[in-house]
Amino acid sequence: MDGATPVRSKLRKYVTDRGADACVVITSLLLALFGIFVVFDASFASDLSSGQAVWRKPLEHALGIGAGIIAYWIAFKMGSEKLRRTAFFWFLLGIGLCVAVLFFGTEAWGAKRRLFVFQPAELMKPAMVLFCAYYASLALPSFRKKCRGIIAKLDGRFVPFFVRALPLVLVAAVFVLIELEPDLGTGMIVVGIFLGMLFMGLGKKIFGTKYVHFTAGIVILGLVAFGVLAFGKGYRVDRLTSFFNRWEPAYVDGAGHQPALAEKAYAIAGPGGVGPLKGIAKQKLPAADTDFVFVTIGEEFGLVGGLLVIAGLAVISFRLIFLGSLCTSLFAKLILAGTGWWLGLQSAFNLAVAGVLVPSVGIPLPFLSDGSTSLVAIGIALGMCQAVLAREVERKVKRAPSVDRGRDRWAHISGA
Repeated sequence: MDGATPVRSKLRKYVTDRGADACVVITSLLLALFGIFVVFDASFASDLSSGQAVWRKPLEHALGIGAGIIAYWIAFKMGSEKLRRTAFFWFLLGIGLCVAVLFFGTEAWGAKRRLFVFQPAELMKPAMVLFCAYYASLALPSFRKKCRGIIAKLDGRFVPFFVRALPLVLVAAVFVLIELEPDLGTGMIVVGIFLGMLFMGLGKKIFGTKYVHFTAGIVILGLVAFGVLAFGKGYRVDRLTSFFNRWEPAYVDGAGHQPALAEKAYAIAGPGGVGPLKGIAKQKLPAADTDFVFVTIGEEFGLVGGLLVIAGLAVISFRLIFLGSLCTSLFAKLILAGTGWWLGLQSAFNLAVAGVLVPSVGIPLPFLSDGSTSLVAIGIALGMCQAVLAREVERKVKRAPSVDRGRDRWAHISGA
C-alpha cells in the first residue's frame, strides 16, 4: 500500500448495505403486480369462450411472481463469489435442459418449448449474462491452468485461439438448440445479450485491442444468419409477406389480422384509452396475454398508460446500466449492465412487435406478459444484481490506481 486512504463507494448513495436499490425493486414489483391485472384483462375473454376458468392465468402469473421472488432471494444469498465460481456450471446446466426439452418437452403451437412446467430457453437469458460476466473476468494464466492436459501439450498459440473461440461456439450451440424447438425470438434475445456484452467489456477481454473489429464482424455475421433463418422457412416468409401487406383484402382477415387489429386498437384508444376491461382487440388476438399484451394496455389505458409502462421498463434498464458504471469489479459491472441491456432489448423487441414495427417473433414483455418462467428468469437476474452490488458496497475503494490491481484487472489474451 502507498498510504492511500479508503473512500466510500459511490454506490452507497444509491443502494443499501445489502445491495438493494429501491428504484429497481419498487418499479419491478409495481410492473409485475400490474401484470396480474393485465394478464387477467387480456385473457378472460378467450378463457370464457373456451370454457376455462378466468382466474387461472392471473393466478399463474401471481404464482410466477412468488417463484421469481424466491429465485431472487436464492441468487442474492448465493453471493457474488459463489455466483462467479459456479457460473460455468449453471451455463452448462442450461444447455443440458435445452437439449432435454428437444427429447422430452411438451409440444404446443407447433413447438417443443416446455419441460414439465417451465421453459429452459427462458432460463438461458440470466445464464448467458452470468456466463459472459464470468468469462470476461477470467485471467488467461488462470484459465491456462484449467486447460491442463490435452490443451497444455499443444502449441502455445492454440490456447489464445481456444479461449477466443470457446464463447462463440457455446453461444452458437445455445442458439441452435433454441432454434430447433423452434423459438427464433428467444434465440435472438440470447444472442443479443451476448452481442451487447461484447461491446460492454467481454469483447476487449477475449479479442484484445482489436475487439471492435472482431465484435463488428460477429454482429454482421449474426445479422446475415438471422436473414437466412428468417427467409429459410415457408411459414416465416408467409408471416413477413402478410405483415407488410396486412391491409390488403387477402391478408387483413387472415394471416395479417394480428398487426391490423393492433393498429385499430391504437387508433381508437386516444390519449386516455377506452377504459379498463373495455378493449376489443384482445377478443380476437391469439396471443393477447403474451406477445401482444401491450396492445391491451395501449387500447384500454391509451397513450398515457402506454408511456407509463414504457417509462417503468426504461427506468429499470437504464438504472441497472448506471449502477454497473459505478462498480469497480468487471464481473459486477457486466452482471448489472448485461441485465439492464437484456431487459431493455427484450422490451424494445416486444414493443416493436406490439407497435406493428416488426413481425411477431414470440418475445414476452418483461414483468407483464403471461409466463412464469420469464418471471423466474428475471428474478434470478435481479438477485444476481443485488448480490454483486452488496459485494461492491462492502469493498473498500482506494484512491491510488496502483492498488486497484485485483483479480478483475487481469492481462488480456493478446498478452499471452
